[in-house]
Amino acid sequence: MAASAAAYKPHLAGGGSYIRPDIRLPAGIPASAVVAGIAAILGGMEGLGWRVLRRIEPSFTPPDAELVQTVAGVAHGVLGHRPAVNMRVGGSDSRVFRHAGIPTVVYGPTPFNMGGADEYVLVDELVAVAAVHALSAVQLTNPAAGPIVVRGPRGTAWPSPAVPSS
Repeated sequence: MAASAAAYKPHLAGGGSYIRPDIRLPAGIPASAVVAGIAAILGGMEGLGWRVLRRIEPSFTPPDAELVQTVAGVAHGVLGHRPAVNMRVGGSDSRVFRHAGIPTVVYGPTPFNMGGADEYVLVDELVAVAAVHALSAVQLTNPAAGPIVVRGPRGTAWPSPAVPSS
């Protein structure tokens, strides 16, 4: 997304403007490569100045990591189907942990109208997500405990399956 500070007047030429692009980098593309590419394109343009305001290197937890596989396996037991395991560009604090060498998974309920005045989640989905978080923590901290069954809303049994082999 980019914002322009120049006012729009169809009959006047503005004295200047600026844009602030928010460039989200995919895993494996270092910020230095993007900065070098921008410099190569914009560097020689007369009357144009640019600078990097903030730079955060991309990070991710590999899909075959124990944490990812455990959460996906437990979610399968709770939901009755295997969730999509993917890497998404977005804002979360997980990058802070990953940059410190701590694997991270973002798993939560579907946000409806996210960022809007009427943002909400479904209560049953929120309860299921809480079960996935709790059962994943038990599975990761005490794998010898084996599968665990808890009762969810309306008596639904939620098993915590063993971590699937990769």
